[in-house]
Amino acid sequence: MLLRRTWLMALPTVAFVVVASAQGCGTEDPSTFPNLVNDEGGVIGDQDGAIGPIGDGSWNQDAGWDGTACATTRNEVQRLPVYMQMVLDGSGSMDGFNGPPTNDYVKDSREKDTLNPNRPSWTQDGSSQVSCPPFLGDKNAEQFCGATGKKWLAAREALKTFWESLAKQSNTTFGVGFLLFSSTNPGGAPNYQGVDVAMNIVDNAQVAKLEARVNPRLNGSTQVYPYDVTPLVASISGQGAILATFNPANPPTKLAAGGTRVLVVITDGVPSPTGGNSQAAENTAVIKAVGDLRPKGITTFVIGVGSPTAPPGDYDPKVLGQMAVAGGVDPAAAGCNPNWTGETTSKPCHFQITPGTKSAAQLAAEFTAAMNAIRNSVVKCDFPILKSGPDAGEIDPSRVNVVYEPGNGGAPTQLPNDPANGWMYDAYNADAGQLPTKVTLYGSSCNTLKTDLAGRINIVLGCKTGDPVIHIH
Repeated sequence: MLLRRTWLMALPTVAFVVVASAQGCGTEDPSTFPNLVNDEGGVIGDQDGAIGPIGDGSWNQDAGWDGTACATTRNEVQRLPVYMQMVLDGSGSMDGFNGPPTNDYVKDSREKDTLNPNRPSWTQDGSSQVSCPPFLGDKNAEQFCGATGKKWLAAREALKTFWESLAKQSNTTFGVGFLLFSSTNPGGAPNYQGVDVAMNIVDNAQVAKLEARVNPRLNGSTQVYPYDVTPLVASISGQGAILATFNPANPPTKLAAGGTRVLVVITDGVPSPTGGNSQAAENTAVIKAVGDLRPKGITTFVIGVGSPTAPPGDYDPKVLGQMAVAGGVDPAAAGCNPNWTGETTSKPCHFQITPGTKSAAQLAAEFTAAMNAIRNSVVKCDFPILKSGPDAGEIDPSRVNVVYEPGNGGAPTQLPNDPANGWMYDAYNADAGQLPTKVTLYGSSCNTLKTDLAGRINIVLGCKTGDPVIHIH
């Protein structure tokens, strides 16, 4: 009877456990097995169900092990972190404001704001703010008093849902920074090259900072609502520069180095012309601003909310699609059309949200789905097989197993060696002396890990692939 070696690490990040097989070091005498020490200095094996004596002095044993094994090497590495900088459009059109020459609100574009039901709003001609009730006897007061643009309500609530979901996972591998441009309380000064909400892990403290930038401020303080124009070129360039130079160690954050840099732009319009540019020239400038970030290691995703049949000066899906392609979307691989204008025969390269008669809650659900899709696309399912120590050269590709531990502390699961819903090696040539360098998760295994940012992957070397390596009491 051979000893069953069980080790599942309790780390807040993905850990890789290398238990290298070494002929001649196996034994059925438990006293000769080396102790494994965890990060707190405790000996792993003192707990029921792990290595070493359980409560009654006996040992966990399992005849499923078909060869000798001993723990000689252990390597740990974090899941590759993500640095996500988010840019939210705070221009007046997000509030349903139509702008010149009519200076009114788009019909059916606004709802009561549950966070501020007595919100002041602009007069019909946009000349001044008024409080409600009453609204100067205006028969259309319901458009203004306590109402807010559905697009703003939807984006605000979806962002809060997204941030709070990240915080609940208590992970240190996904960072978020944030800019709200324009609005009644714009950030990122000067010229959107400053920090609005600095990048950090999304814990409760970071959520409080993020939500303070989009929640209405009551009790007489400056309120946060859409207002003014759409400076996409300046905000993308400024925030892209901040993201490109972000260093998680200076000032100190809880994020690891070497993260994937991602810019997410949420907008309902086209860039407002600056410097005497025509609209066409400004459109070209914003596409170039996105493209200029690619050599800096930044991938840009675009979420557009508006009607694809609107006049190009109000909402231009072609510009948004070309921004997405400049940001890293491959139209051929994605099967998308960067020049999409609403046709059903193709799909856009950006994330498109079309308001129509939808409620703010319906739009918020679409925003949330888009942000989750972006998160899933940037969280990787590739994990290196690290080799170090005296037995590094003895790793046997036929003796690799992968175990997933849920971030909520649930029971671990040994994943199958399966290209559909398990894991596979990268390509390698054993005849040429090449060994695999990583495993990749697929299907449901990958999807589960993407949605569980605090989940852990243990790569255990030494047991025959497919043999059980975990024991759950």
